[in-house]
Amino acid sequence: MSAMSPLIPYQDAIRILKSSAKNRSKKIEEVPLLQSMNRVIAEDVRASEFIPAFDNSAMDGFAVRSQDLHDGTNRILVAARSIAGDLPGTAFDSNRVVEIMTGAPMPMGGFDRIVKVEDVSVHPAENGARIIEFESSAAKPEFVRFRGTDFKPGDLLCSPGTLVDSKLILGLAALGVSRVPVFQKPRVALITTGNELVSFEEPNVPEGAVRNSTGPYLMEALKSFGCEVRNLGVMGDEASENPIEFDEALRVALEEGFDLILTTGAVSMGVHDFVKPSVVKNGGRVLFHKVAIKPGKPVLFAEFPDFPNSRLLGLPGNPISSVVGADFFLAPFLREWFCGSESAPLKGRILGSLPPTPVGLRTFLKAKATLLPEGGYGVEILSGQGSFMIHSLSYANAWAVIPETGAQSGEVVEFHLFQERLWQ
Repeated sequence: MSAMSPLIPYQDAIRILKSSAKNRSKKIEEVPLLQSMNRVIAEDVRASEFIPAFDNSAMDGFAVRSQDLHDGTNRILVAARSIAGDLPGTAFDSNRVVEIMTGAPMPMGGFDRIVKVEDVSVHPAENGARIIEFESSAAKPEFVRFRGTDFKPGDLLCSPGTLVDSKLILGLAALGVSRVPVFQKPRVALITTGNELVSFEEPNVPEGAVRNSTGPYLMEALKSFGCEVRNLGVMGDEASENPIEFDEALRVALEEGFDLILTTGAVSMGVHDFVKPSVVKNGGRVLFHKVAIKPGKPVLFAEFPDFPNSRLLGLPGNPISSVVGADFFLAPFLREWFCGSESAPLKGRILGSLPPTPVGLRTFLKAKATLLPEGGYGVEILSGQGSFMIHSLSYANAWAVIPETGAQSGEVVEFHLFQERLWQ
């Protein structure tokens, strides 16, 4: 039996992981705007025009000129009407206002203020004309959207590493960006191991079997992380000395040039834990195996000199270990790949009891973070922390991080909100 591998500190493992991702070549492509959701921006996107393109009204009301106003009450003749979609039109004589609708262009000739329709009284004049009456203080320049107040040519909208969401699509569309420069999706091969696994769709689970939950979870997590995923299936683990199914799946993934091979299970020290031997047998160079964390200690990461574009990340098979692996190893790898930035951990005071945590291991605990009435965050450590226990994930919103030196109830610890684990 081989000697146990020493545990590598978490930060050292992440440093190795990020260095490997940074050294990986990245390809850029352009995709139509409406196909860019959840893709990652690969180049600076800058404005090429003024937004708004013209001065326009932010209110329904009347456009006026500062020079036509005097202190106190003003009575001015309405000369015309401007609605959204109109051209600015010609200039008007002094002592005239123009009725204007929200979004309509400001009239030419020095019109620089808007008085809202609810701040005027309207009086009839000769020949069907109208006169409005209002206090000079009601005419506001802030009711005008001046040209270029949102964007000017050269202004930066987004930079590499930005995840495209619906809000960014709003800005891209406003600037007329019909094709978006994004990183090509990493191609990921998912290999699940375990004789005990049956499909999650199985209504009647045989004795000794469990439904495969990590496979569907990782498939969807990888998609949400912006990856193209192929599920290579569930591999049995009867023959630990010669894992034929796994070896074949690994070779297929390498020969087809997958950027990342993600495995679950068979990475610990049991007689059926064949992932590491298979990786080595197939020319892999293990960069780390076993990290000083809980849960998820047996995580493994490898490169393949004969397949320099491929990496392998091996996660333990217990469901919560796989989730921790996705959030704290897979996400940092992809973030570095995509030039993205990680949100800094928040800090909160531990509320209630804290279960014992092992000294020397960084421990990730399912938690519920809340804002305290007196300010700051409170972090409640939830029950059901076993690496096989899924139920508490449904009402957790954060990972509490207990340092290697441990912590006690009432102390302040770092925590990560679930929705911020990939991008800010």
